[in-house]
Amino acid sequence: MKNNNPKRQILRRGVLFLLAITIGFTATQPMNVMALVNISQKTQPKNPSVLPAQNVDTTKQQATFDTSSAPVSTSKKEDRTRDHEDVSKRTPFTSTYVNRDGTKTLSYSIDQQNFKRGKDWLKIDNKLEAVEKPVIQKNLFDVITNTAQKTDSPIAFRGKAGNASTQMKSLSEGVSIDVAGKTITMKPMGARNVTPVRKDDRTVAYKDAWPNVDLEYELRGESVKEIIVIKNKSAASTFNFKVSGGKVVNHPTRTGELTIEGMPAEFSFSSLTLDVNEQGVITEQRVTQKPSSDGIKVEMDKVWMQSQPAKSFPMRIDPTFGRYATSYWMFKS
Repeated sequence: MKNNNPKRQILRRGVLFLLAITIGFTATQPMNVMALVNISQKTQPKNPSVLPAQNVDTTKQQATFDTSSAPVSTSKKEDRTRDHEDVSKRTPFTSTYVNRDGTKTLSYSIDQQNFKRGKDWLKIDNKLEAVEKPVIQKNLFDVITNTAQKTDSPIAFRGKAGNASTQMKSLSEGVSIDVAGKTITMKPMGARNVTPVRKDDRTVAYKDAWPNVDLEYELRGESVKEIIVIKNKSAASTFNFKVSGGKVVNHPTRTGELTIEGMPAEFSFSSLTLDVNEQGVITEQRVTQKPSSDGIKVEMDKVWMQSQPAKSFPMRIDPTFGRYATSYWMFKS
């Protein structure tokens, strides 16, 4: 039966018209329609032309500093085992090694690794060698019984600090440094005639050189590091060292440092640091050094020292002699 209701016909035509508009809009703007649909579904639109994100593990890339300029080969297995050193790449604080897979590894240290002699860079070896032992005379009993002599500890050591050669003997003979055409000998004044004992491969100690004070000497890089160890507040606060082989003067360009007159400018007695137990190196200026009539005078602020609690000891004063090297002087302690 034919439907002659005019209202139904108008409604039907309106629905058909809206459907036609929707189909046409969808055909011309598919991405916009999808976006509207996705928004209504609270999801992000997907773009089929973009590859999914991938997780990249950079741990292995960051573990080794690789300076190789060779192209990366995916077929060759990585082998970062060091094969040999590229000597031409040496600097005071770095060494470059060629690995088995052709890559290179840069080794850096705040302790000086290499030193220059002429045009050549050489490895630093700060190991101390025992050179003198006490002479012990056999007594009559030892001769009759053929008793073997006891092996006593060495009483002198020698070693290298780059181009500098050092001798560490009893305090009456002092510690000598042979460098830049000069031989400098330092002797602590008023100290007991103590012989050195080995503390480690590159350090010796003079126990109780002064009452409640030890002296230590360490070879580090191109420097001879002297350490005055103040064990408690009963110790002295002023220490004098006689220096022979050259006149001690203020360094011409570096405030707080001393040097030997006529020695190249790169050599000096560094400015002092003070290491306080449980605090480390402090920034307060509590120790000073200056040239004296026959050497060097090192002085601690006595009033301040006496006011410190027992837990602040030992305190370690560090005057170091050697060739200026930025990294070591920066981290000196």
